[in-house]
Amino acid sequence: MVSKYRDGLSRHFWLVFVAAAVLVGCRDGANSYLQLSTDFVLPAEYADATAYTTLLTAWTRHASLGLDSGVAAIIEDPVLIAAQIAKQASEDLALSKPGAAALQFWNFLYQQGDRLPIRLRWRFSKHFYRQATAEPTKGWVFKLSDDQGSVLQPAEIGQLATARDPREWVGDFRLWFQRRGPDRRQYFSKNIRRLTLAVAGRPGNAELQWRFGPLLSARESVPLEE
Repeated sequence: MVSKYRDGLSRHFWLVFVAAAVLVGCRDGANSYLQLSTDFVLPAEYADATAYTTLLTAWTRHASLGLDSGVAAIIEDPVLIAAQIAKQASEDLALSKPGAAALQFWNFLYQQGDRLPIRLRWRFSKHFYRQATAEPTKGWVFKLSDDQGSVLQPAEIGQLATARDPREWVGDFRLWFQRRGPDRRQYFSKNIRRLTLAVAGRPGNAELQWRFGPLLSARESVPLEE
């Protein structure tokens, strides 16, 4: 499933990619056991582009939200984004390895590993809701919690991108959560077994949950910057 990397790829990222593939292969979709990456350095070579669809499904959760409406949430883990960059590159054969655009996007998402991005895509029935309902900064509360007792609100809510649809208000945006607290304590360690994103607003509430496997964690070879 996973292609061999060249010498430029960090050994740690390669091990995490293999571990993620094994864990995802154990169960499908929402039942997948995942592993949060600890290496936030852009790989020097492309990952396996053919793994992207499987990884996207594994990191995506869906829930109903209000009347005839719903939300999807994607944890944009580095393993998933590495496969996404490789897939995009496979459609444009001009680059032999990740270039400046890939690095810019990578840094935009992770900021040297200090933040965890979650992408939300939601839809609201025009029959029941107004357009303003889809604006995430108006009347919505987001909280990310783990099974170790951490509960966080977003450090940043990204700009809303909309799409035209005759029946629904469709929105796409990101939430960024800090991976370290003011005391530099790291949230979302490799020991967590569950992450839950709670979404609450006037249309309704939803919870989206990811589960993580207890093993297959590679030793950190590239520490986060202090």
